[in-house]
Amino acid sequence: MADANRLSTQVTEHTVFEENQVLTAEQLNQVVGYLDRQQRLTRARLHGVGIVCGLQLKMIATAVSLSPGTALTTDGDLMNVEEPLSFGQFKSFTDQDALYPHFMVDDITMPLYELVAKGGTALSSFTATTGRQLSNMVAVLYLESYFYDPDLCTGSGCDNKGKEARNNLKLLLVDAENAPLLLGSEALLGRRYPLLESYVMTRPILEPDNIDDYTDLGNTYRNVILQTIPELKERLQKTWQKQISMLVSDLYGKTNPTLAWAEKLETLQNHVQNSLFGVQYLYDFLRDLSLAYSEFKEALFEDNFICMPPVELFPKHVLLGGVGDYSEVRHGFYESPQLNRKDRALARIRFLHQRLDRMIRLFEMPAVTEKLKFTPTLLSSAGLGERAIPYYYKPDKLRPLNGNWSFELSQRGLQREIYGYYAETLGGSAAAKQPLNYDFDCYDFFRVEGHLGRDVEEAEAALKQQIEDYNLPIQVLPLQVETALIPFKPRPLAPLRELKALHRFHRLDLLENVKNIRDFTEKVQATVEDSEKLPETDVHADTLSYNKAIGAGADELKQSLDQVRNDLKVDFSQFKLNDFKLHYSGAVQKAAAINKNVRGVTYASSFTPFEGLINDTKFKWLGWIEGILLKRAEEAEELSKFAQFLKEAPAMEHLAGAPKGGTFILVYSGASKKVVADFCLPYWHVDQPKLDEAEEQVAEESEPNWTLLNDFMVQRDDLTLLTDQFNEVKATVETFNWRLRTQETIADQILTAKVSPAGVVEETYLEEALGARAEMLAAAEKYLDYVDEKAAEGTLTAAEEAMRKDVETVTGGIIKEAVNEIGSKDSDILPGSEEEKFVEMAISASARMSAAEKASLSASMVEIQSGAGTKTNMASMLDRMIMK
Repeated sequence: MADANRLSTQVTEHTVFEENQVLTAEQLNQVVGYLDRQQRLTRARLHGVGIVCGLQLKMIATAVSLSPGTALTTDGDLMNVEEPLSFGQFKSFTDQDALYPHFMVDDITMPLYELVAKGGTALSSFTATTGRQLSNMVAVLYLESYFYDPDLCTGSGCDNKGKEARNNLKLLLVDAENAPLLLGSEALLGRRYPLLESYVMTRPILEPDNIDDYTDLGNTYRNVILQTIPELKERLQKTWQKQISMLVSDLYGKTNPTLAWAEKLETLQNHVQNSLFGVQYLYDFLRDLSLAYSEFKEALFEDNFICMPPVELFPKHVLLGGVGDYSEVRHGFYESPQLNRKDRALARIRFLHQRLDRMIRLFEMPAVTEKLKFTPTLLSSAGLGERAIPYYYKPDKLRPLNGNWSFELSQRGLQREIYGYYAETLGGSAAAKQPLNYDFDCYDFFRVEGHLGRDVEEAEAALKQQIEDYNLPIQVLPLQVETALIPFKPRPLAPLRELKALHRFHRLDLLENVKNIRDFTEKVQATVEDSEKLPETDVHADTLSYNKAIGAGADELKQSLDQVRNDLKVDFSQFKLNDFKLHYSGAVQKAAAINKNVRGVTYASSFTPFEGLINDTKFKWLGWIEGILLKRAEEAEELSKFAQFLKEAPAMEHLAGAPKGGTFILVYSGASKKVVADFCLPYWHVDQPKLDEAEEQVAEESEPNWTLLNDFMVQRDDLTLLTDQFNEVKATVETFNWRLRTQETIADQILTAKVSPAGVVEETYLEEALGARAEMLAAAEKYLDYVDEKAAEGTLTAAEEAMRKDVETVTGGIIKEAVNEIGSKDSDILPGSEEEKFVEMAISASARMSAAEKASLSASMVEIQSGAGTKTNMASMLDRMIMK
C-alpha cells in the first residue's frame, strides 16, 4: 500500500497520556505522527528543500559513482549518503510497492532502472539490454517509502505484530525526456531567471578602407543601432511576464511600462534613420540599457527562495543530473526566507526594474552643451551603478536618476555621492560636483563630455587646459574624418621637431662659415690693395694683375655672402630654399674666381677658406632635410585623417572618454571644423616609425661640382709667343731623328691645347685615349690654319713649311692608329657616338693633307675597310677618306 506524503496529512491533536492509562495503537501513532510532522516542517519550511551538498555523479570505467551528500525533499525527508557509492550493475525497477505518483505518466509507470552493486546486469551492457544510451539518462535519488504488512495470521492462530514502515534509498535512471516531469514547477521553484534571455550587444567594427567621411563612420554605428533596438525591445517586454511583473507591478500603478519603453525606442529608431548627429551616444545609451537589463536578469537569480514549498514538488526524490549531456538537470537547494531574506533580494529586483524605466524615460539625444567636463569613473568590470551617470540622461529634479542608479548607495542613502555630468544640478555632494578636486585614485577611467558639436580648436584647447589645471593622466589628439580634404590641423609629429632642430643646426653652422669667409675676403682685399710687390696690369705678362682679379669681385662676393646670411638667419617657417640656393651658388662662383687668383699669394696655407666654401657640401643638407620634412609633413597630414590613423592604431574604440594614461581622440569634420565623434586608445599614443620603413629618399642635386672651379689657368693670347717658343724647341733638337722631332711636335701641340682656356676640342670624350687623340688632331688643324694664314700673307718661312709636313705625317699616324682600334671592335660605329665624332674629325683633317700623305692614309683606310664586314656605317665613313 502506498504511503501518503506525511506533510500532506494534517495532525492537529494527540493524546496526553495519564498514569495507568490503557494505550491504543491509534494514540501512539498519533503522537509519533505529530512529532514526525513537526520535524519535517522544520526541515522543509525553516531550512529549505533540494540538494544541500554533494551527491555528485561520475562515470568511472564501466561503473557510476555517487559522492557523499545530503538532500531534503519537499515532504521533509532527509536523504543522506554517508560513504561514496559505486554501481557497476543495473536492473529494471517497477515501483510496485510504493506506486510513487511522480513516476506515473498517463497511469503508466515510466521506464525506471535501478543502479545496484550486485544482483543485476553489467552496466557495460546497458545499451544492448535496454536500447538506450547511458549518456541520455538522468539519475534520481529516490526514497522508496511504503508500509509493509507481513500478514502472519493463519487459520489456527495469529501472531501479527503490525505493519512495517519501510524507507529504501535507491539510485534510479530515467529517460532525459521524462526528467522535467520530476523537476517540479519552475514558477514555484523561483526560477524566474531562465525566463529572460541573456543579451550581449553587437559591437561596431570599423573598416578604415570604407570610411571617407562622417556619413561612413556614422553608418557603422547606425547599422548596429538598427539591429539592437528590436532585440532589446523584445527582451525588455519579457520583463513584464506574469511571474516577474507580480514582483514590480505596484511600482507602476498596475500599468505596463514596457509599452512606453517600446514607444520611446521606436522613436529613437526613427530618429537615427534621419540624423547621424550624436549617433555614438545613442549607441552608448543602448549599451547602458543592455547592461541594466543583464543586471536585472542576474538579480532574479538571487530570488531562489521558496516560502511554503508545496509538498507535491518532489516529495520523495531529487534529480541528480546525468553522466552525459544532462549533467545540469539537477535540483538546486531552495532556501527558506529564514535563510534567504526575501526583502533585500526583492528590493534589488524592484530597484533595477525601475532603473530601466527611468533610464529610458530620461534619455535625450545629445546636443551642444555649455561646459566640457572630465568625470572620473569606473569602466573595467564595473557594474552600471558603479559608473558615473552620462550627460545624455536629462536632469529631473523631482525624480533624479541618481536615486535609481546604484542600489547599494541608495540603500545607504548615499545617492548624492554618485558622479555625473549633472551632479551639480541634481544637488550632488561636493565631491560629485567637483570630482577633479578630490582623490580619484580608485577610478580607472575619465568620461569626457560636452565637446560634441563644438569647434574642434576650442574643444581641444579647453580639454588641454583642464588636463593642465588638474594634472590629469590623459592626452587629447584631434583627427579629421574626411579623407579627401587636407587637414587644416595636421598633427605635430615628434620626428618633424627633430628634423627641424637638425635643419637649424646646419643653418647655424653655415652662418659661422659664411662669417669667416667674409672676414677672410676683406683681409684678402685689403692685402692685395695695399701690397707694393704685386705686378702692374699687363695682359701680356706671365703673371696676371691681382688687383684686377680681386677688385670688384671681392665686393660682389661680400654682397652675395650677406644675402646668404640673411637667408640663413630666419626661422624654419620663413626659410626659402630656392632663394638660398641661388644666393649660395652665386657666392660659390665668385669665391672660385677669386680663389684662382689669390691662391698662394696672400694666404700662407695651401688651402684657403674660399676652397672651404667652394668644396663644402653641407649646404646641400638643408635641401635634403627639407625634402624629408616635406615627406614627413605629408605623412603627418595622412595620419591626421581618421581612417589612416585607424590603420596605424586599430585598438581605437569609442567609450565616451579614455582610460587613465590613455589617449582621447576628437574626431572633427574638416568642412565644418566641428567635433562629430570621439574615440580613445588604452595607451598614451606616441608616433613611432615602422620597423620596415624604407630608407628616406632625397632629390638629386643639380648644382655643379664646385671642386672643378679650383684650377687656376692662365690665358696666353699671343700666338706669336707660342710660335717663338716652338721654334726654340725645334732648334735645340735639329740633331735628333725624325721620330724625336715628331714627339716634340706632339708635345708642343698638346701644350698648345692645354694653354687654351676654352680647350681646343668642344666635345667631351669619356674614353680618355680617344679624347687625347682628338686634342692632337684639333691642335694640328689649329697649326695648319696658322701656317695657311702665313702662306697667304707671303710670310711663311722654310722652317714653318718643313714643320707643316711633319705635322701632316703625325696627323696621319694618329688617324691610322685610332681608326684601326675603332675597326677592331665588334660593333659598328653608332650614330652620335664618340667614335663617329672622332672619325668626322679625321675626315676633316685628311682633307687638308698633301697628295702624298693622302695616298698613304687612303691605302691604310682601304685595308681597314676590307675587314669591316657588316659594319656599314664604318665602311661608309672610311670611304670618304679613300682616294678615288
